[in-house]
Amino acid sequence: MKEEKIKYKHLIKDARKKYESCLPETKEAIKRIFMAEGRTFAQMWDILKAIEKKYGISVMEIAHEIRWKQAYEAGQKAAKNYEKDGLKELYDAYSAQYEAICDVEWFVFNDDRIEKKCRRCPMVEVFREMGRTPEEMKEWAPLFCSADAAFWSGFNPEFEVFSQPRLLMKGDPHCTYVAIHHWEKKES
Repeated sequence: MKEEKIKYKHLIKDARKKYESCLPETKEAIKRIFMAEGRTFAQMWDILKAIEKKYGISVMEIAHEIRWKQAYEAGQKAAKNYEKDGLKELYDAYSAQYEAICDVEWFVFNDDRIEKKCRRCPMVEVFREMGRTPEEMKEWAPLFCSADAAFWSGFNPEFEVFSQPRLLMKGDPHCTYVAIHHWEKKES
């Protein structure tokens, strides 16, 4: 029997409903969290660029390794809160909180595959409010957005997580996310 493309419609609906029912104060608190993350990242970026300029060395590879490692570990830690570590649980641990905020369009969401695009990025909005240019965001997008794939990979290393070929931060019309759970057969 072929599994339906969007098996977990109820989870998507519940996540959107939960955000939409939040009090305005709660939504404002969420926005402040994004703003704090944006300020911290922009400051780190400015420091890294200043080091590169002053000393003529590239530190972005190191920054990428550290960002990946920390997000991967955050995914591993989140997975410990669940009995299973499938795509449904990944959705609950990561994607559900961004469902309404990111204006997500789902193509596939079942036990074997997640495929979606996000038409809105709260971080792009934060960086614009901070006066950051599209050129800056395009330059730092690979570093910033790598944390998503790292978290997903850490949540379950068996997932095949695809790099994001489209990112709003790079000026694309949406961000893309794809992960496949191949369900390695474990011998008893």
